[in-house]
Amino acid sequence: MKYRELIKKISDAAKAQGVAFDLVRQKGSHQTWVCGSTRVVIPKHTEVNELTGQGICRTLEPELGEGWWR
Repeated sequence: MKYRELIKKISDAAKAQGVAFDLVRQKGSHQTWVCGSTRVVIPKHTEVNELTGQGICRTLEPELGEGWWR
């Protein structure tokens, strides 16, 4: 999964749910984002491992709804 696709997917879902999705900080090759009240660290690489992307999406289920990413 491409980094840009992952960010766009989360951003679009957050906007649809009326939840804020904001970049908090960037350090090295990772970024910390906040979606509602959930913090998530997303690697800033061109390609994000598919399992890592699924794990990030699963972490955001409390904010965006169960199974939102499938």
